[in-house]
Amino acid sequence: MLETVASNSPQIKGLVAIDQLKNVEVALPEKNIDQFMESLKTDFANTCEQYAKEVLLTKETNPELVAKLVTDFREMDPEVGIPLLENTFTYTQRETELLKELRLKLYLLHVNYSPTNEEYLKKYVGDHYELHTISGTCRYPMLENPNDFNSSLEKILSEI
Repeated sequence: MLETVASNSPQIKGLVAIDQLKNVEVALPEKNIDQFMESLKTDFANTCEQYAKEVLLTKETNPELVAKLVTDFREMDPEVGIPLLENTFTYTQRETELLKELRLKLYLLHVNYSPTNEEYLKKYVGDHYELHTISGTCRYPMLENPNDFNSSLEKILSEI
């Protein structure tokens, strides 16, 4: 998303991040990343399931939604999933570089199951962002709470 916006295409009118950029500048220790990547390579399905349950979902998430998402993660093609997940954990420096150069207002639609670190966010985008928060228990508000998600997204899009 940030890479596309960095192209400064006049066709891009706004930037909406859905439950992303909650912990700008906060990187995982290299040792943790290496262990995770090794686990993905040796036991992809179970590692993905554990990741989904521990990072993207909570104990309060609807069990039917958990089952669907865990299945999706377990069945992901490792040739796609491994580089995708690795990028997720190693993108911190590039992410902060792109945020510094961001010319568009950043609209964030976050779920309140985990806090947004606005201190670090302001360090890179100043007050050039708008945070919208909806209730939820996981990283997938569009599935868990579609009415509130769509209403909030419509409000954001009307401002862009």
